[in-house]
Amino acid sequence: MLLALPGNLPAQSTPAQPAAAPANPAPASTSAATVAARDPAVILRGTTSTQAERDEAARRLVQRDDDSARDALAAALQDIANRAGQLAAARALQADPTPDRALLIPLFALIGTGPDNLTEAAIGALGNYQSDAEVMGRLLDFAIDPQRQQKLVTRLASIKVVGTMSDKSDAHALIEMLQSDAEPASIRAAAASALTEMTGEANGQDAARWRAWWEQNQRKSEQAFQNDLLQSRSARLTLLERRFNRVVDESQRMLADVYQSAPDDKTRTAILLRYLKGNEPETRLVGVQLIKEDFNNNRTIPAAAREQLRAMVGDSSSQVRVGVAKTLTLLNDPGAVQAVLTQLDQEPDADVRALLTETLAPTQNLQVVDPLLKLLKDPSTQVAEAAAEGLKALGPLIEKDRDLSDRVARELQKALETYSAKPGNAPLRAALVDAMGMLQNPELRTVYTRLLRPSEASLVRQAALRALGKTGKPWAAGIIVNSLNDTDDAVRLEAVNALETTANFSQAEQLYEVTRNTQEKPDIRRRAWDVLQNLFHDDTASNNDLFRWPDRFREEPERRIVIWEVLRDRFTRDKDEPHLATVQQNIGEDKMKLSEAAFNIGDADTGRTRAEEAEKYFDLALQYYDSHPAIDPQVTTAVREKRMDALLASKQYPKAAQFAAQSISQSPSNQESMGRKLRNEVERLHKGKQDADAMQLIGAVHQMTPALSDPYASSINTIEADVKQKLGNQGPQSAVGSGL
Repeated sequence: MLLALPGNLPAQSTPAQPAAAPANPAPASTSAATVAARDPAVILRGTTSTQAERDEAARRLVQRDDDSARDALAAALQDIANRAGQLAAARALQADPTPDRALLIPLFALIGTGPDNLTEAAIGALGNYQSDAEVMGRLLDFAIDPQRQQKLVTRLASIKVVGTMSDKSDAHALIEMLQSDAEPASIRAAAASALTEMTGEANGQDAARWRAWWEQNQRKSEQAFQNDLLQSRSARLTLLERRFNRVVDESQRMLADVYQSAPDDKTRTAILLRYLKGNEPETRLVGVQLIKEDFNNNRTIPAAAREQLRAMVGDSSSQVRVGVAKTLTLLNDPGAVQAVLTQLDQEPDADVRALLTETLAPTQNLQVVDPLLKLLKDPSTQVAEAAAEGLKALGPLIEKDRDLSDRVARELQKALETYSAKPGNAPLRAALVDAMGMLQNPELRTVYTRLLRPSEASLVRQAALRALGKTGKPWAAGIIVNSLNDTDDAVRLEAVNALETTANFSQAEQLYEVTRNTQEKPDIRRRAWDVLQNLFHDDTASNNDLFRWPDRFREEPERRIVIWEVLRDRFTRDKDEPHLATVQQNIGEDKMKLSEAAFNIGDADTGRTRAEEAEKYFDLALQYYDSHPAIDPQVTTAVREKRMDALLASKQYPKAAQFAAQSISQSPSNQESMGRKLRNEVERLHKGKQDADAMQLIGAVHQMTPALSDPYASSINTIEADVKQKLGNQGPQSAVGSGL
């Protein structure tokens, strides 16, 4: 059935009555705070609203696209007492992605019955019904106007719409208007402009060139004609979009420069508010971006700007709403919560709903828990996932309220059951499990255990392991260790991570096996060691247990030292001096292995540092051994020599010579071990052409009391003479050391 449209305009001698107004009348003020709290329909019909506020309110109603919004737009179009509201509604409907046929009659009724800009806006909105042949036919009739009944503005606006059409008859009509001498110049110019828009041909108002174009194209089939126009438009649109983006980028930079160049805060605030209230979304985005930049640069955000930003949560542009949502998250503005919740109830764009959802949890306000639980049921899994992430972030607060925690746990379980283990649901299911984990509810253990089955997605198994880890309970470790053999690398790594907070020494063997498994990923093996070394501090590990562990890392002195240090602390605490001395000796030996390894790769600084550390441990052990004569002398001698090795490796030459003299004073039998060590080091330095170091050591040896005896003293003297002779042959040198 064809829609009954008005006849020749002006139409409707009896004005249509506006639709019934909502129960709450419009407040007198339309400040940003009021806008944030009121329905756009109220602003659209408000007696004190500015045109800009009405325009934005109408755009918001169009993007909302629900019954109440369409009713409000229809009411505005029919309210002849509110021309500004009619204009705003008609303008907004020009960009309606799903034009409603119910609005056709009120739109046609506006043509020729009011100001010119209202007629232009109404025809522009009707031009949005491109798929409706009847509407397009009526607009073509208005453009041609064979009876000359229409106002000039009606014809001009209709001709502009015809330029967006693609039928041969539309093009022919424009050609006829262009070359008709009976038409006024403005109509011919509008027809030429419409032809250019339709075809992309740059023929201007040259009627002859357009006739030639028509002769070339009029014999094409309707389909071929339309295809050619569509291809031309597509190419032009691509170029236009690129140009538009460049213009937008440049304009936005210029607007930002104006703001940054403002002489004072008052001027800056005025500029910022003007941007935020701009008619174009690109301008409003500049304002939003400037707020982000000011916040990141620790500049105070004016209260008026914050208030306006909250009002923009429901902006007509989804791009602006996205920017506002991200900025509110950054600002963590508690005052925006109510505006966000209101917009969430009517936001049609899932991406924007997800971003708005992300603004709630950072407020750390438990009042947003129920809205987040409601959003778990959102038709978009993206939004539901954002809600789950929000509940996860609020978990520590929720967990403190047992009743609330239990209720949230139940709702999360319901959501988990709703979103089954189907492809695409894994990120959401994982987010739900992570949110459960933050509640640290042991009653959920069976849920987590079930989710560790191989049939579950890797992301979900990982989340279940994290949740078990959050319990911090040893019983959880008994479940977690089974996942050390999972086929998925990420799951195995997460299992190791979860053991960090749950395992005790009884899981040490399983972690050790991971560290030794050469088929395992290196990062997992390293992480397993990180967790394992913490278990050595476990009180359930006996000293005898720990004494057996260093030998399992024979070629890894760093890891051996970790275990020795645990024993060192225990024996220090217990004042167990005999065992403490043994551990100190072992630490020194492993430190010397690290020193040697560093020297071998050319890292002399680290080599000396490790040797210094080793020397201190050997010194502590030796103090105990020297004070207990019953200890096997061979043990004491071995430690004495190791301490000397450490002193020489760390180039502590005066301290080495002093230690040698003290050892000889304790027992002349130490002449051999001390003399041998000192002589060998002097020889090594000399052969290695480290003569400066050799002379420093020789100088320190000369200061010994008692002195070294032969053959060590004579060997050192011979080397000294050789070094001095070589230095003399090389020319004057600075004095190093002293002679015997």
